[in-house]
Amino acid sequence: APHTDTHRKLVTTLIYLAEPGADETLGTSIYALEDPKKLGPEVRNGARLPREAFAAVSRVPYRPNTALIFAPGMQSFHGVDAVAPGKTRRLVQFQVNQKK
Repeated sequence: APHTDTHRKLVTTLIYLAEPGADETLGTSIYALEDPKKLGPEVRNGARLPREAFAAVSRVPYRPNTALIFAPGMQSFHGVDAVAPGKTRRLVQFQVNQKK
């Protein structure tokens, strides 16, 4: 479901390890909250919110040699659709966190 990352993350990098011809819909979707007034403190630590509260803005396709790099924030909502049985979504996630 759409979520933000924890407020301690400074940078998130997702490097897709897709095979040629992989299902591109396995990429990460970017979302916008339909009603920003519903934005509460719970989203600061990765709380999942109902998908119907969002509009899909874009999707980074799951392709070889593709990566998504972003600075997490209160409105950097992203997520992945459920991966169907028998399909594989491989990636390397690299993140930079600040100390507590």
